[in-house]
Amino acid sequence: MFVNGISGKDPLVWRCGQTNGSLHLWPPLGTVPAELCLGDGVNGNIQNIYNMPLPLAGPVSESGEPVNLRIPSPLPNEEEPLNLNTPPELTPSMSNLIYKNMHRWKKIRQRWKDASYRNQQRYAQSMKILKEMYERQ
Repeated sequence: MFVNGISGKDPLVWRCGQTNGSLHLWPPLGTVPAELCLGDGVNGNIQNIYNMPLPLAGPVSESGEPVNLRIPSPLPNEEEPLNLNTPPELTPSMSNLIYKNMHRWKKIRQRWKDASYRNQQRYAQSMKILKEMYERQ
């Protein structure tokens, strides 16, 4: 069958949207040999990437369940709860409360950043491959 001058057996038939269900642009899953999962290379350069490497395994809790690295452990509250029945002269000033609150939330924010960084390190191999692909362009 010819579509706009292209035969049905031609590899460029997908341009016309007439694939006939027989043209596959990607190899089916499981048919790529294990040594080509990261790609095939010439002189150490990766030419074609078929699969990205799996992320490194995360830590496991004592009960055997995986630990979610994206969520940091809660920051313990180091001060006593604010008593609303204290006399006004003994209550902390507004600026002092704001300062303590900002100090605590800066610590919490840093813990979330650290947790994100630790989680991203699991994908370091994939990021290295993507960086090489980007620099090759």
